This record gives sequence, C-alpha cells and structure tokens, in this order.
Amino acid sequence: GKSAMTLDGGKTWRPIKNVARGYDWAAVDWSQPEPKTVFARVHELGGLGVISQDGGKSWKELGKDFGPVGLFSDRILVASKGDERKWRGIVRSTDGGSTWQKVSDASPIGAMTVWDGVGYWLSDQGLLRSKDKGQTWERVGKLSGAVWGPYFGKDAGHFAVVSRKGFHETPDGGKSWRSIARYPPSLKGEFNTHGWMMNFAWDPLGKVCYAARMGQPTCKCDY
Repeated sequence: GKSAMTLDGGKTWRPIKNVARGYDWAAVDWSQPEPKTVFARVHELGGLGVISQDGGKSWKELGKDFGPVGLFSDRILVASKGDERKWRGIVRSTDGGSTWQKVSDASPIGAMTVWDGVGYWLSDQGLLRSKDKGQTWERVGKLSGAVWGPYFGKDAGHFAVVSRKGFHETPDGGKSWRSIARYPPSLKGEFNTHGWMMNFAWDPLGKVCYAARMGQPTCKCDY
C-alpha cells in the first residue's frame, strides 16, 4: 500500500514515493530537525535496500539481500544481509551504504530503535544495545524470544517488548521484567519470529497494549 510521514502528530501527512508496493521495514533519522534520511527494505524485490535523503521523495538503490535495517545518521547505516529469512549477523556502513563491514554475529529482527543516540535492536541473542553508533553491540537483560520493540516509556530504562507470550515491561533497563498483556488468542496464525504481518503498539501513560495481524481485527488490552 501507500506510505506517508507525519511531523505534527497526524494532523497532516506527506506522501512517500514507493519504489514498489511497500516496505517491510524502514528506519528514520529522527535526530534531524526535519527528518530527511530514511533507510528501508523494499517488499518482494529480493530484499532491495534503498535510502532517501529527502524524506522519501526520491530513493537510491543499495543492492539486494537486505534484511532488518537501522541508521544512526545520514551516513552511518546498519543492517543484516543474506537470503530472505536467513539473515545472519550485523553489517555497518559509514558512507551511506556504498561499503559494508561486519560488526556482529547476532541476527537482528525488524528495524533498529534509537534513543538519545543509543541503538537498540532485538535479535536471536536477545535485546542488543550499541553506544558507539553500531561499532559494537552488547546484550541488555536476559529476556529472549521477543520480536517487536523496544517501545520506550518515560526514559531509556523504561520500555516494553513483545514475544509469542505477549507484552513484557521493564522499569530498570532489562534487569527485571513483568508480563502486562498476553498475545491475543483471537489473532489466529503462527507468531512469526521475523515479525511478518503483525503490528503492536504500547501506550505507557494510558497503560494500554495494542495488537493487530494482517486481515484480522485490532485488539486492545488495558492493564
């Protein structure tokens, strides 16, 4: 379907030019006053990686076999590469995607999240964190099996992730966790470990969890 970006909380929307029919994941450089840099994986084009430096008005192709993606700036990108659903390791580029260097054996999931310059990425080894713009990665906490998140709350230590068991919240940066909502049994189908066809959201102020699966109703859980 079509893609768009909002910079005013949804009051207005700016169209994003589609390279194909849509994107599996996209990472945005929100540190820019008006976000311009977007790094995405195009759906059904052999894992084509594309980058935009004008907010999605135009795109430059970076080659195929991309999986999950992330970025720290307009030049520093991170990604996983390989055959579809067989992505292995994390590679890093400091020249906007022209060249890549492997920096980790962990296999990430989805799009990387950045909070105060620190990168957070779910992986097959658990939640990873990078404090040096993707050069090195360390594991945060002991929770494993999550494929969506982290969704941040009041600060860098307060966030939630989603696993096949449901939503899990930590108030202390992953040292301790509590279950706040089960995965909705009404969302029929296998919980895919790559996060395909599912979307989740967390409202830490209203204490509400949301879950949706393509072609099925959206579910809401107050906790």
